[in-house]
Amino acid sequence: MDGVGLGVSRVYLVDASGSMGGTEGVAELEIPKIELVKSELRQLLSDGLNFAMDDRVAVIAFKNRKAKPVVKVVLPFQFARTLDENFVHLISDISSTNAESGAPVGLAIRDALSLTASEHGEREILLITDADRSLGEDPRLCIYDALMQRATINVIRLGPGERMGMLEDLAIRTGGSIRVVRRPVDLHRYLFYPPDPPPLDPATEELVTITISKIKEHESQKPAGGGNQDAGITEELKSLKLRLLERQESLGKELAVIPLKRQDPLLRLMGIKQMLERRRISKKDYLERASEIEEVLGDLVRSEKSKRRALGVLDSLVADLDSIISRAG
Repeated sequence: MDGVGLGVSRVYLVDASGSMGGTEGVAELEIPKIELVKSELRQLLSDGLNFAMDDRVAVIAFKNRKAKPVVKVVLPFQFARTLDENFVHLISDISSTNAESGAPVGLAIRDALSLTASEHGEREILLITDADRSLGEDPRLCIYDALMQRATINVIRLGPGERMGMLEDLAIRTGGSIRVVRRPVDLHRYLFYPPDPPPLDPATEELVTITISKIKEHESQKPAGGGNQDAGITEELKSLKLRLLERQESLGKELAVIPLKRQDPLLRLMGIKQMLERRRISKKDYLERASEIEEVLGDLVRSEKSKRRALGVLDSLVADLDSIISRAG
């Protein structure tokens, strides 16, 4: 469970290519897409309360200029709650002026992974782009390094596209998500609010539903004037608390096994990567052989996130039950 309690280190990876200087793909947009992104980022980063105490942020912009890829670290990693005023001016420097069509997505992700490599806690790259392909290296070749780092790639796509396979692969195979901005308000929501958390497993979901229902029943039957509560309901709550604690213990064991489940697919992926580095297979062959393994690893990342979320939900319910049972005497 590496990274628990250490905050999130997130790189905002901003596409500043020529197409970002237009409004195509986003309905009701009256300013260039790049200006929308900059405005929302300034608003997000100007208030440290949008972040947890240990969260760290960085910003990278990328584009193609004079037929050469340009990737610039606009803001190196800093604690999000202690950003100084200079960052506003730095973000203002991001521009799609003189940028050409096409974006070096692969190179940009590699640079972002170079930044996250020295970070602790949970690592995330948030790619904000309107691209459906990449100039230069196929970005999917970066998935290996992201998985080795346990770094998630989340994608915000400005405008719907017919060819989203590359972006979907980047997100899904690293345990992330892809969300599409259709109107300006979507970008605000996606930046300020994280993707929907992975769903709880059925066993936990059922237990949570039963517990919440029983707590509501208990609260609705409070005697007028503060008399004693129905002893039968209190005993039911005590029984539910024990079930919650048992489920927490079971989830803890399941989480402990996930690193073991990662070992075999990681070893197989490393073997294929070594074949590529020794030029025994082509990049195309590598991508074909690696895809299924990467999907397995992405599923494990989502499973881990789901179980961690479940533990948090159960912990909160146990605390609620402790309070209710204590008041009931």
